[in-house]
Amino acid sequence: MSFVIYPRYKDLYDGDIPTVQHLIKNIPTETIIGFACHINANKHLNQFDTKEDYNLFLKMIERLGSEHSIPTVTRLINYAEKNKKKGKTITIFPLPQMLQLLEIAIANFLYGNINELTPEEEENILKAILVLNEKAENKQLENINHEKPSTYLDLYIRYMWPMMLPLNEYTYRKEIIVPLNQAFLLSDFLKNDEDYKPYSENYLKKNKVNSYEEYFQNIVSLYYNGYNKEQKSFYAFYNQESLFHFTILQGLVQTIGETSSKDYQLINNTRFINFKKKPILKTSSGKYFISNWSFIIDKLYEGFKYDFFENSGIKCTLKGDNNSQWNSFTSDLSFKFSEKIVFANTIKKYFLKNNTICLFDNGKKLNQDLYLRNENHVTFIEFKSLNFTIKERFEQIKEVVDERMVFDNKKAKKKAKKKAVFQLIEQIKMFHDNINRFENLSFTRERIIIYPIIVYTDYNWGLYGVNDYLSQIFKKEIYKLDLKFYSIDSLVMIHIDFFVEYEKVFLEDGKNLHQIIHSYEQTKILHKEILEKSIFNGNVTDEKIMGAYANFSFYAGYFLKNRSTPIHQSSLFKDVMTKLGYQNRITR
Repeated sequence: MSFVIYPRYKDLYDGDIPTVQHLIKNIPTETIIGFACHINANKHLNQFDTKEDYNLFLKMIERLGSEHSIPTVTRLINYAEKNKKKGKTITIFPLPQMLQLLEIAIANFLYGNINELTPEEEENILKAILVLNEKAENKQLENINHEKPSTYLDLYIRYMWPMMLPLNEYTYRKEIIVPLNQAFLLSDFLKNDEDYKPYSENYLKKNKVNSYEEYFQNIVSLYYNGYNKEQKSFYAFYNQESLFHFTILQGLVQTIGETSSKDYQLINNTRFINFKKKPILKTSSGKYFISNWSFIIDKLYEGFKYDFFENSGIKCTLKGDNNSQWNSFTSDLSFKFSEKIVFANTIKKYFLKNNTICLFDNGKKLNQDLYLRNENHVTFIEFKSLNFTIKERFEQIKEVVDERMVFDNKKAKKKAKKKAVFQLIEQIKMFHDNINRFENLSFTRERIIIYPIIVYTDYNWGLYGVNDYLSQIFKKEIYKLDLKFYSIDSLVMIHIDFFVEYEKVFLEDGKNLHQIIHSYEQTKILHKEILEKSIFNGNVTDEKIMGAYANFSFYAGYFLKNRSTPIHQSSLFKDVMTKLGYQNRITR
């Protein structure tokens, strides 16, 4: 594990830093689209493949001649070696910057067919990427120079959150099976729930499909057909217009030209809204370029959910503006679907065994998402199906974390609404006041060990340092109450997919959740001690800092070695393939 950094313009070139617009002003937009999408497709399976980055870099400057290219290559090698000694990994073509390049090119549309670039034009595209890297790095420096950090955690999150959040969202490759399973569960809910059933029927008719299975097959086929088995990478574009004759696939396409450029003039470069809505870029040459293959995967669940909201007719029944309507829709789904179906099914599958007691919120106002007990080990879980809004600056990111996981001051009329951290504190306090509120216990309060957990669905909540930041708040507030339990463990955040990845641990090894938490804490303590020793000895490294503030999944990789299940061998994979009608299909 190491910091991922990217070389900047001034690391490889001398002189004043040019603007991206100046560097690409004479290059047809379709050429830049082809170039950027080629890089994105090649890096989709592994965004941090340094070897692939070097190969792409060399191809971009090899035609310049040795007199010009060798000094640049030498500077790159020296830059990489210097940072490798510090435990840093470099990526030359970060996906957020590649998507920004696409946005800038489209906003400054220049007509012309895709053609072969001159060596100088090809180098100019490389320089444009390095300029975008430079701007991204400068934003990180603004975050740490704005205010002096008081602790290593403060320093870490102030510097790393603005850098890592876009990488989490757009760079780490998403596995297609998990969102596909969520999509099947959601579609089953929509077509069977009395309130949503008529809108579900409208939606299928509008997309000219007979079933949701057919609907999802179209997107899955697009993804799997995009994989080049011989090259072990993804294609950058499709030629066949017939591939998009399905209504759902047509909805993923945007035609790029002079008329579309205005949609990219005032864009927030951290969100890539246009690419998320329509990730396929149709050019005048007849090619359909994929801006980012992960955005295709997103269409299976998040995109499907939004498309249903827009095109099923349900939106017209909701009050307020577009944001209010969307929030109302997703809030209803979060409670009726995400919590009652996705979360509940996961818990029942992995924990409804032995002598474990599982009690969900049953409408009796007991105020818990889940009360889980095994002997004297009591776990309270808050389930959060919340998206982590992408922001650029540290203060903005921290505001999102606070409002969605601590207190929500914006929506409250009289006082702040308690969120996950304080919801757990409140549950533990009420349990302390009456330990028989859920069941009659045969032991005293002083024997009980409490485990507070947040289970989340959006991978971005696994951003390193978020768990430590929220745990710090939890610990400070819970200590004020002076509760008389045997012990109250630190707050732990776990992604719901963890249970699928490590299903052997629960289904074969018979482990309980509190045993996993204990192993997690021991591993985390070890990494904290490594950092503390390095601080004392004066040899702090980036790797040691990251190790101290990593997320639950990182530590699980240490204490659950060889117990993870590859997704294509999981029970979930078999279930999804059966629903798709691909039971006998061999996939990569």
